[in-house]
This record gives sequence, C-alpha cells and structure tokens, in this order.
Amino acid sequence: MDEAEKRKLILSFAVTVAVALFCGFVYKTPDNLPDPGTGLRLLAGIVAIPTGFIGLLIGDFLRRVVMPDAIFTSGGFFDLLKARLFWGIGPQAIGLFIGVAIGATLVL
Repeated sequence: MDEAEKRKLILSFAVTVAVALFCGFVYKTPDNLPDPGTGLRLLAGIVAIPTGFIGLLIGDFLRRVVMPDAIFTSGGFFDLLKARLFWGIGPQAIGLFIGVAIGATLVL
C-alpha cells in the first residue's frame, strides 16, 4: 500500500469517527420513548464507527467498479462539476451514512 492510499484510509477513518459520534449525539427519540443517556449515545457512536467504515469501504469498492471512464454532459461546466463531485465522493458518502445509521440503530 502506497503513501497516498494510507493517507486516504486515515482521512476516511477520521471522517467516519466524526460522523458516527455526531449521529450518536444528534439522535432524537420519539415522544413515546425515554431519552437515552449520554453513555448510550456514546456507545451508539462507538458501535457506528466500524459499521460506517465498512459501509465507506463498500461504497469505495462500488465506485471503483462502476465509475465510468468518461463523463459526457449536455449542461455545461456545472453539470460536469456535479458529476465529477458525485463520482469522487458520492458512493463513499452514501455507504458511510448507511453504515452509521445501521450501527447507531443497533444500539438506539
């Protein structure tokens, strides 16, 4: 594994930790259920870290498999920018949020 891949994995893990802990503490319980304490929210964030990272890795794998070699748009610069941005971080972000949601709902 080269240096760029290591930096990418470290950055991905840091983003996963931030998103998982944020989602654990932002969770709003329904009105008919008791509010979980800080310890349970922290546990939800800790459980969501590995599931979110696995989701991010699955999203990255799918991006590498299905990403097109060339992108053609008829809308101009901003449509091209939007397509490039999606294929740059879109599948990873979707996998990250699905993984974090699964991990947090296992606890909460």
